[in-house]
Amino acid sequence: QRKIKDNNIVTISTDNLSLDKLYDFVKTQKELFTTSGNTKLSNISAMIDVTSKRLVWQNNEFRNFKGLFFMGLDGLSGDVKADQASGKVTWYRDTETIDLDFARLELKRILSAKKSSSSNIPGNDIGIPITLKLKVDEFTNKFGKLGKIKLTISSEPELKTWFVRDLSMFSDDFQLFASGFWKIVEDPKSYPLLYGERTEVGETLKLTEINFRLETDNIQALMDKVGYPGLFGQAEGILSGQLAWEGNPLNFNLENMYGDVYVDILDGKFIRAEPGLGRLIGLFNLQSLSKRLKLDFGDVFSEGFSFDRVRGDIKLGGGVAQTSNLRVLGTQATVFLEGFIDLGEEKQDLRVLVLPNFNAGLASLGYVLVNPAVGLGSFLAQY
Repeated sequence: QRKIKDNNIVTISTDNLSLDKLYDFVKTQKELFTTSGNTKLSNISAMIDVTSKRLVWQNNEFRNFKGLFFMGLDGLSGDVKADQASGKVTWYRDTETIDLDFARLELKRILSAKKSSSSNIPGNDIGIPITLKLKVDEFTNKFGKLGKIKLTISSEPELKTWFVRDLSMFSDDFQLFASGFWKIVEDPKSYPLLYGERTEVGETLKLTEINFRLETDNIQALMDKVGYPGLFGQAEGILSGQLAWEGNPLNFNLENMYGDVYVDILDGKFIRAEPGLGRLIGLFNLQSLSKRLKLDFGDVFSEGFSFDRVRGDIKLGGGVAQTSNLRVLGTQATVFLEGFIDLGEEKQDLRVLVLPNFNAGLASLGYVLVNPAVGLGSFLAQY
């Protein structure tokens, strides 16, 4: 139920409330302060008091939600609290900036890509320039506690583009830095990163492109969080690159990504490979490689393949991962790989050179040739 009192206090109390509806209502109240003919109202600050047993945003819910907002000529500010969130909201009228400063936030379900007034970014429907800043001290999602997160996005209507100015995550196990955009592409055929020679595409589309750098001191702990346990032993490393996919930022998966990823991982161990991402890991894994090639490495690889360093470039395109310079420098062997693996099907075409480390000479050769600039074909041509 909603009651508007004489002193311009709005009280909303309900069992179930959609965040989209609350957003629309607050936006309407905000616009009243700039509407001509409401000069008396514009000189009086309004208070919006919201209580709901269940606030719903797409497929996430915030139980026992309470929000108290104060609105004036400068914009809106207030505090929100629920079982899954606690923080402060500020909406600056002059710059159209929404600042969300949260001590904690839980989003246990992945956000969908469906259109929503408060969660979707409709691209060519952008009306005015707007900036959203999010800072969370303790961010939790379906994978567990991920630590601190900072996100800044802003729109430029003339360019039909939303820019991801900054995305940073800081956890005990990793650090992520990213930036990019979501835009309308008028001629997809002219965008080589996403489509290359797919000249049959002729209509406009919405495109997401992200540049990222991931640094981790324990890559297995990170894999455990995102649902791929037991792929690595403890290892540290860097993954960086540029990725693009059709649709909004919530539509990503390995099967529809295009782009380039650089891998540099130190001091770990390949343990086992599983479907999906595990097939990409399987590109490196000597356990599965020995089975494919029908080689008998005996007890050398029976407990997994320990490595000192994995380094190289991987190109993703339509669910296929390709490499021409992947190097695995291991304690038992040094491995050089080039070829491709299909992440969605049981297909791979790999050329592999294995140099068992039976003596110090071969081990030293592996260190010399670990430079990704040297292709496998170039190396073999010398022998």
